[in-house]
Amino acid sequence: QVIRNKSEVNFPLPFVQKLNTGGYDGKGVQVIRSEKELENLWDSPSVLEALVDIEKELSVIVAKNDKGEIKVFPVTEMVANQRLNLLDFNICPSQISDEIQTQIDEIVKKFIQAMASSGLFAIELFLDKNGKVWVNETAPRLHNSGHLTQEGNSNSQFEQIYRVVKNLPLADTDADKYSGMFNLVGEEGYQGKVYYEGLEEVLKLPKTYVHLYGKTETKPGRKMGHINILADSREELLEKLTAIKSMIRVISKKH
Repeated sequence: QVIRNKSEVNFPLPFVQKLNTGGYDGKGVQVIRSEKELENLWDSPSVLEALVDIEKELSVIVAKNDKGEIKVFPVTEMVANQRLNLLDFNICPSQISDEIQTQIDEIVKKFIQAMASSGLFAIELFLDKNGKVWVNETAPRLHNSGHLTQEGNSNSQFEQIYRVVKNLPLADTDADKYSGMFNLVGEEGYQGKVYYEGLEEVLKLPKTYVHLYGKTETKPGRKMGHINILADSREELLEKLTAIKSMIRVISKKH
């Protein structure tokens, strides 16, 4: 349901409210699960969507140049930070069946035809517990879920957007190994000059790539960088992600 204000709400619970403007990194999105939570509705133009019983969150990035050439990056599997409502980490390749991949291929095809534009686009997806793929949202730009392509793919999303802008032949998008990315986010309870606790130890690790954004001030939930990791198997990748996430924290600078 599309609403102009909360007085127009006529939608079955539970549902998700998404503001028409100003939303990013989980902001401008909230879940309404009960009659009591209706009190929390934003009184602004919004879209209301039924809450999906999610099995997995997925993402796919597709590029198209002015010549009509299209390249699609492999599907990644995303895990959200439920408290901050933003991407915690993602891994590639995703663990999905051929039937699920076929659904995603069809969504990408319909999307790129409907856009009728060149560009680089991220399509965020939900896989529900019945095996159906839903579109959550799309972004006509470089995307957080594509950061792992910097080291994990033959070419990155950054190389691809350059080629789109220049209308050059699009780059190969194959994934060479198992890759993962997690966001470096400001810890709760810390604000001020940033200090990356444990950074030196992480920098010593093999097949681990730290990308900091140059922000000097941290605050809770602020994205400050990301770390990409390569591995030879899904199991090794998940072990490395878990270990490295526990090694580093984004806090305030020590005095």
